[in-house]
Amino acid sequence: PPTTTVPDGLVDADPSTPPPLASVLALPEALLLSTGAVNPGESVSVTIGGFRPEELVTLVVASTPRILAIGNADAQGVARLTGALPADMENGDHTLAVMAPNSGSGFRQAITLAPRRLPETGIAAPMSTVFLLLLAGLGVLVTRRHHLGHQR
Repeated sequence: PPTTTVPDGLVDADPSTPPPLASVLALPEALLLSTGAVNPGESVSVTIGGFRPEELVTLVVASTPRILAIGNADAQGVARLTGALPADMENGDHTLAVMAPNSGSGFRQAITLAPRRLPETGIAAPMSTVFLLLLAGLGVLVTRRHHLGHQR
């Protein structure tokens, strides 16, 4: 949708339309998350000030910008937004941003999406070793049954 200029030099933007990537990358960097490594589908929460009181604010993830959450800054200009990263996002480097679509103000942080990993089990044996151990156990079982059968 087209944007129009409104009083105070703000732009009347559609908050459901993701901003252009260039607008996201032009934002100043800030620490939005305590870690830059996140998982696809993971929920992220951001709290950051610097907005106009009650200003509309969006939480955006980009390589291809997607809106994760929409809300308003509080009376002190602090935005608190939570949204889930899309589960279908490709692994790699992306940008998380909190921005006000009308004023264009906001902040960004580089993030890296990594696949979810299963918990480590402590077993680092190759499958061939596991297979040989299973075969040995089966051999012991067969030998024992055969031995018990001859004792009767």
